Amino acid sequence: MESRSYLLLLFLCLQGDNLKGYFVSSVMKTIRNLGITAKSVNVYFYLAECSNQSGVTWPSKRTIAQACKVSVPTVTRALRELETAGMIITIPRHELNNRQTSNSYMIFTEPQCSQTAD
Repeated sequence: MESRSYLLLLFLCLQGDNLKGYFVSSVMKTIRNLGITAKSVNVYFYLAECSNQSGVTWPSKRTIAQACKVSVPTVTRALRELETAGMIITIPRHELNNRQTSNSYMIFTEPQCSQTAD
């Protein structure tokens, strides 16, 4: 299943086109079908807005909380919900001294399903 398309790349490709509204509608339909909460949708679109052309972003939870006007614990729950739904992947980041810094997040337009062997 070829669902590794990245949100921002598509946003950039469709910028200014009439297809942009269709694209946003398509992503919203996917999210709605997954039953993701409104606060998680807000976090998802903030991450998409911040992401680079590869669909990767690395804002801190505090930055996300301030931008989305929610608490840091709400951001943590939203990120967990989005990851469980397969719409993002969280990638831990560390500085040279091995100190944890903000995570990276890879954003997807469709759920990423882990395939397990039967």
